Amino acid sequence: MKQFYKITVLLGFFVLSADLLSADAAIKAHAPWVQDAPPTVKVHAAYMTLENTSEHSVTVAGIESPAFERVEIHKSEIHQDMVKMMHQKRLKIPAHSRIEFKPGGYHFMLMGKKHIIKHGDEVTIRLTLADGSEVVITAEVRKAMEHSKHSGHSMH
Repeated sequence: MKQFYKITVLLGFFVLSADLLSADAAIKAHAPWVQDAPPTVKVHAAYMTLENTSEHSVTVAGIESPAFERVEIHKSEIHQDMVKMMHQKRLKIPAHSRIEFKPGGYHFMLMGKKHIIKHGDEVTIRLTLADGSEVVITAEVRKAMEHSKHSGHSMH
């Protein structure tokens, strides 16, 4: 009976590990960066391209960063000649597709800065997917003009 229990626990561990690895590998973050801002500014924006390399759609259900009190996905939209940021509670990324987070479109709003971040620092952003798996992204703090120089870099 003990042998059966050990085998069951080990199999469960391997299945869980395989699920987490496959989910983690399904989402790739390309060229992640956080826009630099003066030290007194409490809100920053993060940009990147998220790619779903899997056969199934993946939903981002939560976002957090140890450097900020709250992180949200926003999408800039034009309504009656006014640009408004619309909070997106969840973001579905279809199979084999990319969603670009860029100024004027989707972006991560990093709110309630816990400590000063400056040019060259790295910010960790953790995505929680609907299946419970997580994707950890490291984004460098840059000036907006610098982004174009580094746009070929990729992290996941």
